[in-house]
Amino acid sequence: MNDKKFSIYVDNLSKLDLSNFSQHIEAFSNFLSYVDPDYKYNGTYLKQYIGEFEKTCLSLPNKDKKYKKITTKILIMANKCDTVDVMVDNVFHGYCSYLNNNLKENKYIAFDRDKMINNSIEIRIIFGKNNEEYVFHKKYDDIENQLVNRVCKDVNTFLKYKELGGADDVTS
Repeated sequence: MNDKKFSIYVDNLSKLDLSNFSQHIEAFSNFLSYVDPDYKYNGTYLKQYIGEFEKTCLSLPNKDKKYKKITTKILIMANKCDTVDVMVDNVFHGYCSYLNNNLKENKYIAFDRDKMINNSIEIRIIFGKNNEEYVFHKKYDDIENQLVNRVCKDVNTFLKYKELGGADDVTS
């Protein structure tokens, strides 16, 4: 899945007003049942997903910001590597090739709702340098407590330990 529509969907989630959402879904479900005799479901079908959708609307935009911020900061910190391949929760991918004029991309590659809404985040990074690969992999719980700074600090320590660069200040 390399879908720009999904990125637009994620951006639009934070703009939704959920205050009357369940009433709108109920009305729409009833409407479908009345106007389309081929509609195979009764008015309860869509309603069963309201709670999941609301939870997704409340948590996914927050996680999306973290995905993008973490990936961007890592790509910047690792600018002494030849390539950087970042995978977050196995759903968001960031890549940079400093060998190919700083070719960069950040995109969703999968949809895993459970990973996208839970309170943890898994980071896997492959740093390429001189035809060798160095792998950083860690799972973080409690994503609300300075997550971006914790990830950047850990990655920076890894980069310095492996002599792959790093940054003097990772909190900005």
